[in-house]
Amino acid sequence: MLIIAILSSSPGCGRTTIMVNLGIGLQRKGFRVLIATGQTDIIIHSWLNPTAQEEVSTGATIEKTAHNVDLLLKPGAALLSTCLNELKNHYDYLLMDAGFNQYNLGQEVLVSDIIMSCVEAGINDQRIFDIEKQLRHLSRDSRGIDIIVPTKARSGEWESNVEQLMTLTEFFGEERIADFIPFCEAIHDLPKEKKSVWDLPQHYSNRKQAFDRLVDRVLGFRL
Repeated sequence: MLIIAILSSSPGCGRTTIMVNLGIGLQRKGFRVLIATGQTDIIIHSWLNPTAQEEVSTGATIEKTAHNVDLLLKPGAALLSTCLNELKNHYDYLLMDAGFNQYNLGQEVLVSDIIMSCVEAGINDQRIFDIEKQLRHLSRDSRGIDIIVPTKARSGEWESNVEQLMTLTEFFGEERIADFIPFCEAIHDLPKEKKSVWDLPQHYSNRKQAFDRLVDRVLGFRL
């Protein structure tokens, strides 16, 4: 089981949108996917629409959903490692929300195989660099962000997008920067419609392709 910790440089960067659609995208490829979430994460629970629950021996709860992506109600930090060890043979991918506070990075970041961070496109947000520095500090310089996803890229703002891309590339290297995820109201409305990006009409094909490329990038870590 590959563990993906998903964080962001600030709230509202689309971290939940990336996590849910990435999970559904991996499931569409035939992989068994588990998303770790808290009891109070109303958006994810409403979006994925759980249909049944089952307990695991550590006391954690697994919820089955209408999208065939399971939800793990995260146990406390003391039981997290035990819970993950119990589940590792049942899933191919575990996606965990690691939040947006670089000074409060949880155990899920340190035990993950892939660290992904969202940053809003076109915004000169220095916190993405702070996250990298904090990860390097916590891991004694052995871990950093593996995939940076620029989200909410707006058409007509390419000058600021390109400027940000150049800054990110200079600091992180081109190989760690994913393709831009476009902004559109259709993606914004997916949670209340309980749909994924692949349920959008055909004229949104560029949105689907952007997420397809993100899924393929993640799959590349299995090679």
